Amino acid sequence: MVVFSTTSTYLLDSYTRQSASVISTHVFLRSIVAGIMSLFAVPLQQSLGLGWSFTLLGIVSFAGVSAVIIVYFKGTKWRAKHDQE
Repeated sequence: MVVFSTTSTYLLDSYTRQSASVISTHVFLRSIVAGIMSLFAVPLQQSLGLGWSFTLLGIVSFAGVSAVIIVYFKGTKWRAKHDQE
């Protein structure tokens, strides 16, 4: 939820003219990922075990938070480059 709420805010602020389309696409992709993860959660847990499954999910969550931090520091430069094009 931390990654979702921060990326939603970032997308809303970055694409003010297309905010409804961007947010709806973001929610759609989140729903697709949630559906896929719910399909693979039990087989993943059975094959890797409980500890390694949650370690893998923790690494994925850490990567998501890291991506938000990278966007925080480099987002202004990326937006300026995008506006020039």
